Amino acid sequence: YVGKFVPNNGAAGIHVHNIVQCLREHGIDACYLALRERDTTDKYGKVYVGSVPNNCFRGFLNIIDIMTGHYEYHAFKQVIAVEHPDVVILYNRTNAFTQKVIKFCKNNGIKIIIENTEWYSLSPLNAGLADYLMTRSVDKRIRKTDKLADGVIAISSYLYQYYKEIGVRVLNLPPMFSFNTINKRTELPCDSIKFVYAGSPGGKDMLKPFVKCISELVSKTGIKAEFHIYGINSMQLAHIMEDKTDYSLSGVYAHGRVSHEEVIESVSQSHYTILLRYPERYAKAGYSTKVAESLALGTPVICNRIGGTDGDIIDGETGFVIPDCSDDSLKRIIQKVCSITEEDYSSMRRQSINYANTRYATDTHKQNIINFIFEQ
Repeated sequence: YVGKFVPNNGAAGIHVHNIVQCLREHGIDACYLALRERDTTDKYGKVYVGSVPNNCFRGFLNIIDIMTGHYEYHAFKQVIAVEHPDVVILYNRTNAFTQKVIKFCKNNGIKIIIENTEWYSLSPLNAGLADYLMTRSVDKRIRKTDKLADGVIAISSYLYQYYKEIGVRVLNLPPMFSFNTINKRTELPCDSIKFVYAGSPGGKDMLKPFVKCISELVSKTGIKAEFHIYGINSMQLAHIMEDKTDYSLSGVYAHGRVSHEEVIESVSQSHYTILLRYPERYAKAGYSTKVAESLALGTPVICNRIGGTDGDIIDGETGFVIPDCSDDSLKRIIQKVCSITEEDYSSMRRQSINYANTRYATDTHKQNIINFIFEQ
């Protein structure tokens, strides 16, 4: 399994690790090639690490690797020489590297599977040379190179339909979880509603509209609600909001970066997870692990309609989908969920868990994964 991830660390690593666990449960040996400099432990099995040399020229060498795949391919061949695999799964890599790996696998009788979990719009040059080249490289890979592999694992319905329409053998596989490790809470008092967001918003997730609306409602109407943000601190929130307001005075708290365990605990004790995204290709092609994880914990999700992950949110059952991120839409949904009865809310938590138990459970997808990877 080859990609820029650390097994069981972050969304990508957790997703990959769960697939590997499915393989291992079927008696299939598996190892990782993590294409990044990061500490790893042997609790995940064999983990090889390879990346661009970490020296003063690293930025320049990274650009060279995006264009040529030289360093990643060198690390790949070293692991192949030791492991002699029957199958290689390549996770979200550049076009140059993917081309080299596909050619090598075809020449050596190794099955090659591509896993794709994202498709970003092309970055402008002023966003930085690395981003500019990377988005173009991945776009070219998706449009031209992936079809040369023996199959593609696609995380979203959007990507699944794209590959299917161009005649590529494809498996739709959403984020997965082992549910015996998740602490689900079906009961939660509704005297004060707690909203939560966890992640790094960057240019993907919108926080400003929700922060603005909930702080205004708390300050002006006395509505009992809180919004807890994990991943950015108060200074970063001030930068996003473009002012120096102390939003903690109106129920908005930015906790900064915390451990994944702390995030899980907070989400499980919150009434709703918030995910607002721009209606662009990245949001349609990807699949938010935050949504899957939230439902698995029994926490319904409030999101806007973009034609992506929101397809798994059923109004009044697993959360609410709003038409847009206008002040009117956001204030209306905040007031709506703050007036919901505890009985109805408890029902939503149970329905979220039941939905997730089927949609995201590893047992649901295990046989499909095995069949797709190993059948001709």
